[in-house]
Amino acid sequence: MKEINEWILVDEEIQKMNKNLKELREKRDALETFILEVIKEKITPGKSFQTTMTDGSKQIIKMIKTNTYQPLTFRFIESSLSNILQNKEQIDKIIHTLREKRQVIESMELKRI
Repeated sequence: MKEINEWILVDEEIQKMNKNLKELREKRDALETFILEVIKEKITPGKSFQTTMTDGSKQIIKMIKTNTYQPLTFRFIESSLSNILQNKEQIDKIIHTLREKRQVIESMELKRI
């Protein structure tokens, strides 16, 4: 079937692009870590600076502070509930209910093996 061959070719292209993107992200993250170490003493968060690219264009870069929250896991929910509720059975019942009542979306897809 022609469509299956086309799907495989598209899937291979996506895999190549994803690999390339992963490598680019890793390189960008390493450069960012290095740059932040160098400039953190000179520039305060929230301040911006301008740089000139090799093609002569000007780019403005801003160092910002971000907050990243840990994932909302059942272990975290259970730990938090134990700070509020003393009844272990009640906590277990809440966790069990949350696990059982999660919406499950079922779908079909193709997968190369």
